[in-house]
Amino acid sequence: GAIYNDAGTIGDITGDFINNSANASSESSSAYAYGGAIYNNGIIGEEDSEGNVIGGIINSRFIGNHAVVNQGTALGGAIMTSKDLNIIADNGISEFTGNYTQVGDVKDNNAIYVANSSKKLSLIARNNGQIILNDNIDGTAGYTVSITGDNTGSLHLFNDIRNANVEMGNINLNTINSAVRGYHFNNFTLSNDINFTADVDLANSTMDRISADNYGNHNGNINVVGMNILSEAKNSKTEILFADAGLKDNVVNHVS
Repeated sequence: GAIYNDAGTIGDITGDFINNSANASSESSSAYAYGGAIYNNGIIGEEDSEGNVIGGIINSRFIGNHAVVNQGTALGGAIMTSKDLNIIADNGISEFTGNYTQVGDVKDNNAIYVANSSKKLSLIARNNGQIILNDNIDGTAGYTVSITGDNTGSLHLFNDIRNANVEMGNINLNTINSAVRGYHFNNFTLSNDINFTADVDLANSTMDRISADNYGNHNGNINVVGMNILSEAKNSKTEILFADAGLKDNVVNHVS
């Protein structure tokens, strides 16, 4: 919608992408709209000597972007990428709110689509930076989402990360939005410690939780450091399932 990178290299991007769109009005089932704000099939940032992408989209807001077709395929309300891509909050904010795809009358509040199962989307928050995800991330099953930082940055996760293998470490994970939600991944691995704050509904014995079809070899713990209590407990003792067998030994309660 705003930037089309088919095979080239673009340096770091910083900016606000608001109400951009990719639209296809064709009635053909082969019609497509990719990347409401950014379509990327190249490099954003630069590659190091080992081919890793350094830099990327930094301290940028994506608000109300959309990819829409009458029929066919719409991918990436804000961003569609088929290459490795870094979303970075460095002493600033990166935000995704109100982005969506739509095919006919079917609307999905999708922000980012990774269109290659072998590629990685990295969410990096450092120097007290904040990444705010009000929209979902999706992609070709098997892609990786790496969520990392320097222990000062935070990810505010309020929507799904679908079809992904998720790696997470050195980040403050905040899911508090006064609504209990489950976050389910293909595979989940702790690459280092994370601090987690969650919504808790005591009356219904539920809370924000992480689960996965499979778990990797963890190298850290989930430190539960805060709880937003939504309701009063019905009994003197309330037990809530938080972690499956593949994760439960790596959860530490820091809330008294």
